[in-house]
Amino acid sequence: KKGQPIAHIMESHREEIPCSERTLYTYIGKGYLTARNVDMRRTVRYKKRHRKVEVKVSPRKKAGHHYRDYQRMLLNEPETRVVEMDTVEGVKGGKVQQTFFWKKEKLMLSFLLDNKDMAGTVGTLDYLEERLGRELFAELFPVILTDNGTEFADPDLFEYGKDGNRRTRLYYCEPRRSDQKGALEKNHEYIRYVIPKGKSMYKYTQDDINLMASHINSTARDSLNGATPFDLADLLLDKRIPLLTGQFKVSPDEVLLKPALIEHRDK
Repeated sequence: KKGQPIAHIMESHREEIPCSERTLYTYIGKGYLTARNVDMRRTVRYKKRHRKVEVKVSPRKKAGHHYRDYQRMLLNEPETRVVEMDTVEGVKGGKVQQTFFWKKEKLMLSFLLDNKDMAGTVGTLDYLEERLGRELFAELFPVILTDNGTEFADPDLFEYGKDGNRRTRLYYCEPRRSDQKGALEKNHEYIRYVIPKGKSMYKYTQDDINLMASHINSTARDSLNGATPFDLADLLLDKRIPLLTGQFKVSPDEVLLKPALIEHRDK
Protein backbone atom coordinates (compact mmCIF):
# COMPACT_ATOMS: atom_id res chain seq x y z
CA LYS A 1 0.00 0.00 0.00
CA LYS A 2 1.03 3.58 -0.58
CA GLY A 3 3.33 4.97 2.04
CA GLN A 4 4.34 1.60 3.52
CA PRO A 5 8.09 0.79 3.55
CA ILE A 6 9.12 -2.12 1.38
CA ALA A 7 10.18 -4.18 4.44
CA HIS A 8 6.70 -3.79 5.93
CA ILE A 9 5.05 -4.83 2.67
CA MET A 10 7.17 -7.96 2.51
CA GLU A 11 6.50 -8.83 6.15
CA SER A 12 2.73 -8.37 5.85
CA HIS A 13 2.55 -10.41 2.63
CA ARG A 14 5.13 -13.06 3.45
CA GLU A 15 2.64 -15.92 3.25
CA GLU A 16 0.71 -14.51 0.27
CA ILE A 17 3.71 -13.54 -1.89
CA PRO A 18 6.58 -16.05 -1.53
CA CYS A 19 9.22 -14.00 -3.38
CA SER A 20 12.43 -12.06 -2.88
CA GLU A 21 12.67 -8.30 -2.42
CA ARG A 22 14.00 -7.97 -5.98
CA THR A 23 10.99 -9.88 -7.34
CA LEU A 24 8.62 -7.72 -5.31
CA TYR A 25 10.12 -4.59 -6.84
CA THR A 26 9.53 -6.17 -10.25
CA TYR A 27 5.88 -6.88 -9.41
CA ILE A 28 5.41 -3.27 -8.31
CA GLY A 29 7.07 -1.96 -11.47
CA LYS A 30 4.70 -4.02 -13.63
CA GLY A 31 1.65 -2.85 -11.71
CA TYR A 32 0.75 -6.21 -10.13
CA LEU A 33 0.43 -4.57 -6.68
CA THR A 34 -1.32 -1.43 -5.44
CA ALA A 35 2.01 0.17 -4.50
CA ARG A 36 3.72 2.19 -7.24
CA ASN A 37 7.33 2.83 -8.22
CA VAL A 38 7.02 6.39 -6.97
CA ASP A 39 6.37 4.97 -3.46
CA MET A 40 9.64 3.03 -3.56
CA ARG A 41 12.58 5.25 -2.62
CA ARG A 42 15.26 3.09 -4.22
CA THR A 43 13.32 2.65 -7.45
CA VAL A 44 13.05 6.40 -7.89
CA ARG A 45 16.59 7.12 -6.81
CA TYR A 46 18.50 4.79 -9.13
CA LYS A 47 18.45 4.67 -12.90
CA LYS A 48 17.95 1.33 -14.57
CA ARG A 49 21.30 -0.17 -15.50
CA HIS A 50 21.88 -1.39 -19.04
CA ARG A 51 24.36 -4.10 -19.81
CA LYS A 52 26.87 -2.98 -22.41
CA VAL A 53 28.28 -5.68 -24.65
CA GLU A 54 31.63 -4.79 -26.16
CA VAL A 55 33.79 -6.45 -28.78
CA LYS A 56 36.95 -7.74 -27.13
CA VAL A 57 39.93 -6.80 -29.29
CA SER A 58 43.42 -6.48 -27.87
CA PRO A 59 44.70 -2.86 -27.88
CA ARG A 60 47.92 -4.26 -29.32
CA LYS A 61 46.07 -4.95 -32.56
CA LYS A 62 45.70 -1.21 -33.07
CA ALA A 63 49.43 -0.59 -32.81
CA GLY A 64 50.45 1.24 -35.96
CA HIS A 65 46.85 2.24 -36.68
CA HIS A 66 46.54 5.30 -34.43
CA TYR A 67 45.92 8.85 -35.62
CA ARG A 68 49.56 9.78 -35.09
CA ASP A 69 50.47 6.90 -37.42
CA TYR A 70 47.95 8.26 -39.93
CA GLN A 71 49.54 11.71 -39.77
CA ARG A 72 52.99 10.21 -40.24
CA MET A 73 51.73 8.29 -43.27
CA LEU A 74 50.37 11.50 -44.82
CA LEU A 75 53.71 13.24 -44.38
CA ASN A 76 55.41 10.45 -46.32
CA GLU A 77 52.57 9.94 -48.82
CA PRO A 78 50.78 13.30 -49.16
CA GLU A 79 48.97 12.34 -52.37
CA THR A 80 47.42 9.19 -50.93
CA ARG A 81 43.65 9.05 -51.28
CA VAL A 82 41.86 8.81 -47.92
CA VAL A 83 38.29 7.61 -47.41
CA GLU A 84 36.50 8.46 -44.16
CA MET A 85 34.20 5.75 -42.74
CA ASP A 86 31.48 5.91 -40.08
CA THR A 87 28.02 4.66 -39.10
CA VAL A 88 24.80 6.67 -38.76
CA GLU A 89 22.21 5.49 -36.25
CA GLY A 90 18.46 5.75 -36.40
CA VAL A 91 17.44 4.45 -32.99
CA LYS A 92 19.57 2.46 -30.56
CA GLY A 93 19.69 -1.19 -31.49
CA GLY A 94 18.05 -0.66 -34.87
CA LYS A 95 19.23 -0.41 -38.46
CA VAL A 96 22.21 1.85 -39.22
CA GLN A 97 23.92 3.23 -42.28
CA GLN A 98 27.59 2.61 -42.93
CA THR A 99 29.02 5.55 -44.84
CA PHE A 100 32.17 6.18 -46.87
CA PHE A 101 33.31 9.64 -47.92
CA TRP A 102 35.94 11.00 -50.30
CA LYS A 103 36.83 14.48 -48.99
CA LYS A 104 38.11 16.03 -52.21
CA GLU A 105 35.16 14.93 -54.32
CA LYS A 106 32.55 15.10 -51.50
CA LEU A 107 31.24 11.76 -52.73
CA MET A 108 29.45 9.55 -50.21
CA LEU A 109 28.41 5.91 -50.34
CA SER A 110 25.91 4.58 -47.81
CA PHE A 111 24.91 1.02 -46.99
CA LEU A 112 22.04 -0.09 -44.78
CA LEU A 113 22.91 -2.62 -42.06
CA ASP A 114 20.51 -4.53 -39.80
CA ASN A 115 22.51 -3.56 -36.72
CA LYS A 116 25.69 -1.90 -35.56
CA ASP A 117 28.14 -4.78 -35.39
CA MET A 118 31.48 -5.62 -36.93
CA ALA A 119 30.18 -8.53 -39.00
CA GLY A 120 28.05 -6.07 -40.95
CA THR A 121 30.68 -3.35 -41.43
CA VAL A 122 33.32 -5.85 -42.55
CA GLY A 123 30.75 -7.47 -44.82
CA THR A 124 30.27 -4.13 -46.60
CA LEU A 125 33.95 -3.99 -47.52
CA ASP A 126 33.79 -7.60 -48.71
CA TYR A 127 30.82 -6.67 -50.89
CA LEU A 128 32.55 -3.58 -52.31
CA GLU A 129 35.71 -5.50 -53.07
CA GLU A 130 33.69 -8.16 -54.90
CA ARG A 131 31.53 -5.60 -56.73
CA LEU A 132 34.34 -3.26 -57.76
CA GLY A 133 37.04 -5.86 -58.27
CA ARG A 134 40.33 -6.03 -56.39
CA GLU A 135 42.16 -3.54 -58.62
CA LEU A 136 39.51 -0.81 -58.58
CA PHE A 137 38.82 -1.34 -54.87
CA ALA A 138 42.52 -0.88 -54.03
CA GLU A 139 42.58 2.27 -56.16
CA LEU A 140 39.51 3.79 -54.51
CA PHE A 141 40.13 2.64 -50.92
CA PRO A 142 43.90 2.73 -50.33
CA VAL A 143 43.48 4.27 -46.85
CA ILE A 144 40.42 4.38 -44.58
CA LEU A 145 40.07 6.65 -41.54
CA THR A 146 37.40 5.83 -38.96
CA ASP A 147 36.60 6.15 -35.25
CA ASN A 148 36.98 3.77 -32.30
CA GLY A 149 33.47 2.33 -32.40
CA THR A 150 33.17 -1.37 -31.60
CA GLU A 151 31.83 -1.94 -35.10
CA PHE A 152 35.32 -1.10 -36.41
CA ALA A 153 37.35 -2.62 -33.58
CA ASP A 154 39.53 -5.17 -35.40
CA PRO A 155 41.74 -3.57 -38.09
CA ASP A 156 42.81 -6.91 -39.55
CA LEU A 157 39.28 -7.78 -40.65
CA PHE A 158 39.06 -4.57 -42.64
CA GLU A 159 42.56 -4.49 -44.04
CA TYR A 160 42.58 -8.07 -45.35
CA GLY A 161 40.07 -9.62 -47.71
CA LYS A 162 38.54 -13.07 -47.60
CA ASP A 163 41.54 -14.43 -49.49
CA GLY A 164 43.94 -13.14 -46.83
CA ASN A 165 45.50 -10.49 -49.07
CA ARG A 166 45.79 -6.87 -47.96
CA ARG A 167 43.21 -4.61 -49.60
CA THR A 168 43.48 -1.32 -47.66
CA ARG A 169 45.08 0.39 -44.65
CA LEU A 170 42.92 1.36 -41.66
CA TYR A 171 43.56 4.14 -39.16
CA TYR A 172 41.61 5.36 -36.14
CA CYS A 173 40.85 8.87 -34.92
CA GLU A 174 41.72 9.68 -31.34
CA PRO A 175 38.98 8.89 -28.79
CA ARG A 176 36.19 11.49 -28.71
CA ARG A 177 37.74 13.35 -31.65
CA SER A 178 35.11 12.98 -34.34
CA ASP A 179 36.37 16.30 -35.74
CA GLN A 180 39.38 14.42 -37.09
CA LYS A 181 37.00 13.06 -39.73
CA GLY A 182 34.87 16.17 -39.66
CA ALA A 183 34.22 16.27 -43.40
CA LEU A 184 32.17 13.09 -43.20
CA GLU A 185 30.43 14.22 -40.01
CA LYS A 186 29.43 17.42 -41.81
CA ASN A 187 28.18 15.52 -44.84
CA HIS A 188 25.92 13.44 -42.60
CA GLU A 189 23.76 16.57 -42.34
CA TYR A 190 22.41 15.72 -45.79
CA ILE A 191 21.26 12.34 -44.47
CA ARG A 192 19.47 14.06 -41.59
CA TYR A 193 17.52 16.22 -44.05
CA VAL A 194 15.94 13.01 -45.31
CA ILE A 195 16.04 10.82 -42.18
CA PRO A 196 15.93 13.07 -39.08
CA LYS A 197 18.02 12.12 -36.08
CA GLY A 198 16.23 9.65 -33.80
CA LYS A 199 13.99 8.29 -36.56
CA SER A 200 14.05 4.51 -36.95
CA MET A 201 15.30 3.10 -40.24
CA TYR A 202 13.54 -0.25 -39.83
CA LYS A 203 11.22 0.23 -42.82
CA TYR A 204 13.88 1.36 -45.29
CA THR A 205 15.61 -0.81 -47.86
CA GLN A 206 18.94 -0.44 -49.61
CA ASP A 207 17.05 0.90 -52.63
CA ASP A 208 15.74 3.72 -50.42
CA ILE A 209 19.25 4.50 -49.20
CA ASN A 210 20.62 4.42 -52.76
CA LEU A 211 17.92 6.87 -53.82
CA MET A 212 18.78 9.20 -50.95
CA ALA A 213 22.53 8.98 -51.64
CA SER A 214 21.92 9.62 -55.35
CA HIS A 215 20.16 12.88 -54.52
CA ILE A 216 22.86 13.86 -52.01
CA ASN A 217 25.65 13.23 -54.52
CA SER A 218 23.72 15.14 -57.19
CA THR A 219 23.55 18.27 -55.00
CA ALA A 220 25.76 21.13 -56.23
CA ARG A 221 28.27 22.40 -53.65
CA ASP A 222 29.71 25.86 -53.24
CA SER A 223 32.95 24.21 -52.11
CA LEU A 224 33.11 22.50 -55.53
CA ASN A 225 32.42 25.74 -57.43
CA GLY A 226 28.89 24.68 -58.23
CA ALA A 227 29.78 21.14 -59.30
CA THR A 228 28.28 18.02 -57.76
CA PRO A 229 30.13 15.13 -56.08
CA PHE A 230 29.21 12.97 -59.08
CA ASP A 231 30.84 15.52 -61.40
CA LEU A 232 34.09 15.38 -59.45
CA ALA A 233 33.94 11.60 -59.13
CA ASP A 234 33.71 11.32 -62.91
CA LEU A 235 36.91 13.33 -63.23
CA LEU A 236 38.96 12.16 -60.26
CA LEU A 237 37.64 8.75 -59.19
CA ASP A 238 35.78 6.48 -61.60
CA LYS A 239 32.67 6.96 -63.73
CA ARG A 240 31.52 3.45 -62.87
CA ILE A 241 30.98 4.18 -59.18
CA PRO A 242 27.28 5.13 -59.42
CA LEU A 243 26.45 2.08 -61.52
CA LEU A 244 28.49 -0.34 -59.41
CA THR A 245 27.10 0.90 -56.09
CA GLY A 246 23.43 1.23 -57.05
CA GLN A 247 23.40 5.02 -57.32
CA PHE A 248 22.46 7.23 -60.27
CA LYS A 249 22.72 10.87 -61.24
CA VAL A 250 19.72 13.10 -60.59
CA SER A 251 18.94 16.27 -62.53
CA PRO A 252 19.62 19.41 -60.43
CA ASP A 253 16.00 20.45 -60.86
CA GLU A 254 14.79 17.14 -59.42
CA VAL A 255 17.03 16.91 -56.36
CA LEU A 256 14.96 16.53 -53.19
CA LEU A 257 16.48 16.36 -49.71
CA LYS A 258 13.38 15.96 -47.57
CA PRO A 259 11.74 12.99 -45.81
CA ALA A 260 9.19 12.86 -48.63
CA LEU A 261 11.95 11.53 -50.90
CA ILE A 262 11.67 8.03 -49.42
CA GLU A 263 8.56 8.29 -47.26
CA HIS A 264 6.32 8.23 -50.32
CA ARG A 265 7.26 4.58 -50.81
CA ASP A 266 5.01 3.69 -47.87
CA LYS A 267 1.91 5.06 -49.55
